[in-house]
Amino acid sequence: MVTTVLNGDASKLHPVPQGSTQTGTLPVSEPLIGQDGTSGRNHLRLAGLTNLDLAFGKRFKITENKTFQLRWEMFNALNHPNFSGYVNQFASPNFNTYTTTATNMRQMQLSARFIF
Repeated sequence: MVTTVLNGDASKLHPVPQGSTQTGTLPVSEPLIGQDGTSGRNHLRLAGLTNLDLAFGKRFKITENKTFQLRWEMFNALNHPNFSGYVNQFASPNFNTYTTTATNMRQMQLSARFIF
């Protein structure tokens, strides 16, 4: 079996006809060597990255040259999953799936700072 890395939508490849004598569990087949497939260019791209980082801060003036600062920061504030590790090997059982995430889950931190 030849492993082929695709660069197109697998559903637009040459379909295996119903009742065909071809073996395999995939509903599509690879194009023959030397022939072009029917998929468009760059159909199997990763989804875009969505990330929102927020920070809120407040300064309290104690004296003329002394300040107290509170700061709250959130990384990936919307907790949006950004998938990566896309499997585009046609012969893989995990074809057309993501295996990992590109960013961490939501993280928050609080800091206090005394400036003198």
